Amino acid sequence: MKEHSYTLVAQSIDELRKTALANEQTKTKLSETLNISRPTLNARFNDGDMKLTEFVELAVAVGKKPSKVIERCDALVSSADSEAKK
Repeated sequence: MKEHSYTLVAQSIDELRKTALANEQTKTKLSETLNISRPTLNARFNDGDMKLTEFVELAVAVGKKPSKVIERCDALVSSADSEAKK
C-alpha cells in the first residue's frame, strides 16, 4: 500500500507538470505562484513529492481540480497494480 501511495503522489505531480508544460506555463512563473524558488520547484517535480498546500496551489494554477488529478491518477495506478498482479 505504501508503494501505491508514493506512486500515486509522483504520478499526480507529474500530471500537473505536464499540464503546466502544455499550457506553456514556465517553472519560473509557477515557482512565483507557489512562493518558492525555481530550483525548489524543480526538485519537487524531480522527487515527485511536495507539500499538500503546494500541490493544491499548483493544481489551481494550471487549471486543474486537485481532487480530480488525484482521482484520475489513482485509477491509473490501481489499474497498473492490477495488471502487475496478473
